[in-house]
Amino acid sequence: MPLHPTALGVDLGSIEAVCDARWLMAYAAGVPDERPEFYDTTALAVHPLFPVAPEWELVMTARSAYGGLTPDEVRRGIHVEHDLVLHRAIRAGERVRVSARVTAVGRRRAGATQRTLFTATDEQGEVVWRTAMGSLYLGVDLAGEPESIDDGWPERPAPPALRSGCTAA
Repeated sequence: MPLHPTALGVDLGSIEAVCDARWLMAYAAGVPDERPEFYDTTALAVHPLFPVAPEWELVMTARSAYGGLTPDEVRRGIHVEHDLVLHRAIRAGERVRVSARVTAVGRRRAGATQRTLFTATDEQGEVVWRTAMGSLYLGVDLAGEPESIDDGWPERPAPPALRSGCTAA
């Protein structure tokens, strides 16, 4: 079945997460990142890629809740884009609300694409981080034309041109 553009703009809901010290240290250990500041309980630093952990539940919703894909097609999804912007440092013990919505569907030679925007806010409603994540569903077609909605994300630069060979200094 093809991916349907009706997925565009779908609100995937939100989750509340508490970034407690145990979870923060477990994430750093699992990466693994052994820098001591990620394990110092008196002044715990948060790994800069930690937002992936609380987003994961919504990632799974994004891959399977809509869009007309079969379970087999969902399993063929691969992660092809990940832009994370930390608006400020995450604090140990902080409670955040993470929401997600589909902001683009597209087509590549290898299959259909889908982009999801995640936004985490603190208890005062201020943005803590935003993530744009893209998936490619191998061998899946897109019904209709590629579409996107304005999600406020900055325009991405074009990828650098591939060069062959080396140049001498």
